[in-house]
Amino acid sequence: MVKYACFADRMQGSFLWPSTEYPAPAAGQQHIESLNSIRRENNCVIHYDESRSCFIVKGSVDDVQEALLRIRGLLCKAVVQSSPIQRLYLVQNECQKFVLTDHPLKAVYRAATPITQRMEKTVKSVGAELRAEDVAVNAKRMKDLVVQTLSKVHWHQGHIDMRVHLGTLIMESYEPFENNSKSLLDFKEMIQDSYNFRAKVTEE
Repeated sequence: MVKYACFADRMQGSFLWPSTEYPAPAAGQQHIESLNSIRRENNCVIHYDESRSCFIVKGSVDDVQEALLRIRGLLCKAVVQSSPIQRLYLVQNECQKFVLTDHPLKAVYRAATPITQRMEKTVKSVGAELRAEDVAVNAKRMKDLVVQTLSKVHWHQGHIDMRVHLGTLIMESYEPFENNSKSLLDFKEMIQDSYNFRAKVTEE
């Protein structure tokens, strides 16, 4: 929460920090340097009122407004750093079989000479067709995950940018395939094992 009080050409603003959820950046060398850079570059006075869990900023109108925005940026950074990475693997329910296959990675060169082609493992579905039901189910799963992830930032007002990577799913840690294939049920069980299954998406 941000509040302002104006006195002629000077302003005092405050930013209420949710200290019960995220430690205030009032201690620690990295946080002190962040606040010092805001003080110096915005030519303002900043102090933290522990009793109210609030940052008080004093200076010119423009400097105070920009400093408060930068302090809010520190909070956004704290939220991102404390939020675990969420993984969601979407599957087309029409296919009944998944086949383990090789996926060549980009060539790596050393002294202008290509190194032996590197291979990773990915999967391909057999006989899969895109169905409207699958699209609706997967869209709901993505929405539910976003809502769950953002539920902690209930104080946020504004827009949030999100990024989606499209590419080939490269499996890094997975359950062995029998005869290089798995049924739909076994494949779903494998990818839902968040402790043992890990994968990444190539940049394409």
